Amino acid sequence: HLRSSTLTDELVWKDCVDYKFKVGGTSRPAMFREPWNIQVERLKSMAKKMENLSLRDGDNQDNSFDQSSFSSSSSSSLSSSSPQSSGLSCEKKIRAIVKELQNTPMSVPLLAESGVGKALKKFIKKLH
Repeated sequence: HLRSSTLTDELVWKDCVDYKFKVGGTSRPAMFREPWNIQVERLKSMAKKMENLSLRDGDNQDNSFDQSSFSSSSSSSLSSSSPQSSGLSCEKKIRAIVKELQNTPMSVPLLAESGVGKALKKFIKKLH
């Protein structure tokens, strides 16, 4: 039924936002790039990737890191990895995470609901 459809919710949200704020326009806030629930899920996924990231290149502990889950702008710069490595090196994974966080609009409610702030704090402690 339409009332319980998440696709309907997203389409209505998109039409309302696109009507009020021109796509690519200067008056469109960055928070309206995608629906709230998608932003929260994407940040939760990033937080989980930070928790699972192995800091040593030789470790295969982090099998969940998928470069394609990041936006095309952040993953396109990482597509030329060395053929000797079986995946992205730890440094490239960290760069991908940082670039994606830089391109994500932040607000206190988004940080609180996604938990990415706490995950980032733990991640920074793990790096030191």
